Amino acid sequence: MQRWLTMSAAALGRAIAKGDIDPVDLAQTYLDAIDAHPFRSRIYTIVTRDRALAEAQAASERARLGQRKSALDGVPVSWKDLFDSANVATEAGSVLL
Repeated sequence: MQRWLTMSAAALGRAIAKGDIDPVDLAQTYLDAIDAHPFRSRIYTIVTRDRALAEAQAASERARLGQRKSALDGVPVSWKDLFDSANVATEAGSVLL
């Protein structure tokens, strides 16, 4: 699983399509890596763990049914808080916001 952290998004997507990687396991691997990172608090102000795992579960189900939304469905993504996300504060890394 540790090697998943160095694979490209395209390679992860192909592995999900083949059934070699489950999106839930992949999301948990990334969440664990975030938690273990020595600069976690400088890199991530908010980690939406429950949302990530719920979306991974949905992607896992779609993959199992052969109904993936795209080649990258199930691949984790990290958004800078410059972009609005539903139910997440957009702070742009600023104490003022």
